[in-house]
Amino acid sequence: MKTEMLNLMLQTELKSFGLNPTDWSLQKLDGFEYLIHHKEEQGFTFFGKLKREKERLRWKFLQLVSI
Repeated sequence: MKTEMLNLMLQTELKSFGLNPTDWSLQKLDGFEYLIHHKEEQGFTFFGKLKREKERLRWKFLQLVSI
């Protein structure tokens, strides 16, 4: 799956955690790990890990890193 397409899908799925996808940017770390930064308040950050579910990558969890 293309990186841009994957990022768009993951960003859209932030809704399932109560987050507005347009307010957040994704930073890939290693493997299935990401940092999710608020676009206006860079100190507001989550750590997220992906899981593969039926040939599709989805968020396994998000963990608050800092506010």
